[in-house]
Amino acid sequence: MKYSRERLQAQSGFNITMSENHGTNEDINSFKGYFTNYTLEYGKHGPEFSNDGKNIYLSVYHFLQYEGKDPSQYKTKDCGGALSALTNDVIPCKYKEFDYDFNKYQYQFLIEKIDLIETFKR
Repeated sequence: MKYSRERLQAQSGFNITMSENHGTNEDINSFKGYFTNYTLEYGKHGPEFSNDGKNIYLSVYHFLQYEGKDPSQYKTKDCGGALSALTNDVIPCKYKEFDYDFNKYQYQFLIEKIDLIETFKR
């Protein structure tokens, strides 16, 4: 089920009407505000495309950054755990600095789960 950006923004306070291109694979991929200071054991910094190039995947942390939210205000590890219980359509990643893997999720899936993500706000 797809939701309008206006409805999602009204419900959640997310800034998802930044521009006409906001939410497109190209805009998500070219966004320069992603935090990338850790060392990857496997995976890729920032967004990743599906094998067919049609879908783009983001970690919860990078999704929040892209949407103009401060990820430090959210329990992103716990949120990722809750999201992972809802889908197997993920791309796994691992930073050497953390003792756990994390998943990236399709952007549209994250948009549809905004209400759930907001429940993990500190």
